[in-house]
Amino acid sequence: MQTRRRLNPQSTVKTKLSDSEINALVAEKVAGLTVERTKHGPIERCRLVVGGEDFGPWTQELPDYVNGLNAVHEAEKKLTEDQWAVYCRTLNELVCGCGHNMVCGYTVSATARQRCLALLKSKGIEL
Repeated sequence: MQTRRRLNPQSTVKTKLSDSEINALVAEKVAGLTVERTKHGPIERCRLVVGGEDFGPWTQELPDYVNGLNAVHEAEKKLTEDQWAVYCRTLNELVCGCGHNMVCGYTVSATARQRCLALLKSKGIEL
């Protein structure tokens, strides 16, 4: 009889960052967007800056990476091969605890928030 593997009980990562701060970090560090900030933190708009060249006013709405799997998928496309290995290992640790360097069957159940935390770790940002 085959036993079912349980999801990692530690899969909810404690972080002091708010969802808005996580969104801003993913936008800046992974997706290459510049996020407008105030003294109270990031606000919900951004603009694309590529190679130091500004591509327009502050009109683009900041993607909701923490709640949107489609937005996270777009950010995942920006990872290098080495970053992808760290991302997969981190995501596996968050979801099922196996720690493999490739996507396992349980990572398909990862939330957008878990994916964001793994993306940030793949870029060397400790939470």
